[in-house]
Amino acid sequence: GPGVRPGKKEAPSAASNRLSEDTRTGLYETVVRDIRPLDLTLRAPATAKMDDKTKPLGALGRLEPLGIRMSLIQNRLDPVIRNKAVLVFAADHGITEEGVSAYPAEVTGQMVENFLNGGAAINVLCRHHDIDMKVVDMGVKTSFNLRPGLTDTLVNKKIARGTNNFALEPAMTGEQALSALEAGMSVFLDAHSAAPVDIVGLGEMGIGNT
Repeated sequence: GPGVRPGKKEAPSAASNRLSEDTRTGLYETVVRDIRPLDLTLRAPATAKMDDKTKPLGALGRLEPLGIRMSLIQNRLDPVIRNKAVLVFAADHGITEEGVSAYPAEVTGQMVENFLNGGAAINVLCRHHDIDMKVVDMGVKTSFNLRPGLTDTLVNKKIARGTNNFALEPAMTGEQALSALEAGMSVFLDAHSAAPVDIVGLGEMGIGNT
């Protein structure tokens, strides 16, 4: 009928989108255990400590509220940043079939290889600032070899070889979406357990993701 695209596939059944009890419980426990609201009791003493510096009030501009915010996040008046990490999540997107990007889908895999070879801008920034960088394959069509020296850089969390074309069908099932969320959490938690992360930057790579 009108509006139906040729070759349209049936949407996944309700059963395929139903999340298992174990999966829901695992996500809930992670959120409740690890994500807590800020304790604002330090705001006044942190502000007072900032204002007590030998400088005009507010002279450091945006650095001042940033320092106070760091105190609240770390729940201490002397916040520090030692271990830094950048996690770049990569995946292909089925919507590229519709010609929505200026670049072909193959560029996703090529850019991931560039990250792994240290040739991208983010590699330069991480090297310059001593930031631990990991590239997470969440669903790139290309398969990557864990070559010597890359076992600590490339993390395989591939949910599927790209999403489906959401112009024709749901891009992911509910189970896949939740698996992706949990995979992202586990990548950070694994890195944090190896060396406590004081600050983390998140990046993405995937032609068609915009």
